Amino acid sequence: ITSEHIRKLKSLAEAKAVREGSRNKLFLVRPLIGKIILISMSLSFILFYLIIAAPGIFRDFKKLLMILISMLLVIFIAHFVNNFFWSEYLIPVAISSMLLTIFFNPSLAFVGTVSVALLLGGMRGNEFSICLTTMVVGSIGILSVRKVRSRSWLFKSILWLTAGYILIISTLDLLRFTPFDEFSLNLMFGLLAGFLSPILTYGLMVIFEYLFDMTTDATLLELSDLNKPLLRKLAMRAPGTYHHSILVGSLSEAAAEAIGANSLLTRVGAYYHDIGKMDKPEYFIENQKDGRNPHEKLSPSMSYLILVSHVKRGLEIAQEYNLPKEIQAFISEHHGTNLMEYFYNKAKEKSGEDTEVSEVDFRYPGPKPQSKETGIVMLADAVEATSRTLKEPSVSRLRNMVAEIIDNRFKSCELDESPLTLRDLNLIQEAFVQILTGIFHGRIEYPNQKEENGRSETAGTEENTEKKKKGRDDRNIESEPASAN
Repeated sequence: ITSEHIRKLKSLAEAKAVREGSRNKLFLVRPLIGKIILISMSLSFILFYLIIAAPGIFRDFKKLLMILISMLLVIFIAHFVNNFFWSEYLIPVAISSMLLTIFFNPSLAFVGTVSVALLLGGMRGNEFSICLTTMVVGSIGILSVRKVRSRSWLFKSILWLTAGYILIISTLDLLRFTPFDEFSLNLMFGLLAGFLSPILTYGLMVIFEYLFDMTTDATLLELSDLNKPLLRKLAMRAPGTYHHSILVGSLSEAAAEAIGANSLLTRVGAYYHDIGKMDKPEYFIENQKDGRNPHEKLSPSMSYLILVSHVKRGLEIAQEYNLPKEIQAFISEHHGTNLMEYFYNKAKEKSGEDTEVSEVDFRYPGPKPQSKETGIVMLADAVEATSRTLKEPSVSRLRNMVAEIIDNRFKSCELDESPLTLRDLNLIQEAFVQILTGIFHGRIEYPNQKEENGRSETAGTEENTEKKKKGRDDRNIESEPASAN
C-alpha cells in the first residue's frame, strides 16, 4: 500500500461522507467537531506550559502573538504542501522550534514543537511519520540554536538539520521498505528543507525583532563587538570607565554562567551600563589623574546631582544609538536605589545637628534590578570598584570583600525585585572570587622593582587612604567592606 492508495481511500471516505451528509446534516458536523477538539488539545500543551512555567510570557500579548505566528507559519506551509500533494519532507518543520528557542528558551520551544507535531499529524490524516519527523528535526533545531555565541550558528544549524533529516528519513523509509529511487528523492527533499530552514529562520528572526521589539543573541553578539562606535567613543572619552566596564563584563559573565542566566546579555549589558559617564568623565574616580578630585570644590548636593545624572544621560545616549530595551535596563537598574553614603554623611556634617538631611535626597532614583542579569551587574559593579581599593588583595580578603558587598545589597533590599535566590548569591560570590583571584594573582617581584616599590609604598598608602576618604565615585562604596581593608 503506497501513499497514493491512502489518498484514494481518503478521497473515497470524504465522498461517502458528503453523500451521507446530504441526508443527515449532523454527519457533516462530526468531522468539524473532531478537528476543533484536535486543535484545542494540540494547543493546550503550550498553553498550559505558559500558564504554569512562564506566566510573564502568557501575560504579554505581543509575545503570545509571536509564538502563535511562529507556529502558524509552519502550519500554513504544510497546508500549501498538502494541496499540491508534495512530499512531507518539504515542510520546514524546524522553523517554529528554532524561532521559539532564539526568542525565548529551549523548554518553551520543545513544548511548541510537540503542539506543531500533533497539528501536522492531524492535517495529514493522522500520519505518524510527520509527527516523528517534526519531533526529531524540531528537537535537533532547538539544540542547534540553544546557545548562539558566534556568527557561524547559521552554518552549524544547516549541518545539524541536514543530519537530522538524513537520520529520520533513513529510519522511516527502511521501515516502509521504500524503493531506492523514492528513498533518494526523499533524501533530496530533506536536505533541501534542512538547508532552507535556518536561512528562513534567520530572515524571520530579523523581521520579528523589528515587529515585536525583542532582542536575540545574534543582536547581542553584534553589540559585544568592542569596535562598535559607542564603545570606542567611551574608550576615548573615559578610558577608566571603559576598563571598568570590561572587567565588570568578565565578572558578570562568569556569575551568569554559574547560575544559568543569560551570560551574553549580562556581559553586553555590563559593557554599556556606564556610558552616561562620557559627558563628565573627570567627576568619576576611575578617570581622575594625579589625585585631582573636582568634588572637593563642590557641595555634597551638587556632587550628588552630577553623579546621578550619568544614569539619565546614559539612557539618552542608549536611545540615540538605538540600543535594545534589554540593554537600557542595565543602565537604569545597576544602581537601584542605593544611597550615596559618602556625600550623605558629608552633607550631614556640613549642615550640623539643627538641619536634618534626608536620605531620599542622596539615593539613586532606581528602579531596583528586575532580572537576574541586572542584579548580577549591580553586584559586579560594586565588587570591581571596591577591589581596586585593596592594597594587598589576597584570596581571603577578596572573599570577605565580595561576601560583605553581596550581604550589604541583600540586607538593604536592593535585590528584592530580582529573581535571584540565596543559592544564586552563593554561586555568584564564588564566581566573583575566582575571577578576581585571576586578576590579582601574585607576580614575581624582581630585585630592581623592590627598591622602587619600597620608595613608592608610603606615597601609595597615602593615596589609597585619601581616595577612601574622598569616596569612590557614584558607586558609594565608602560604606562597603573595602574601607575597612
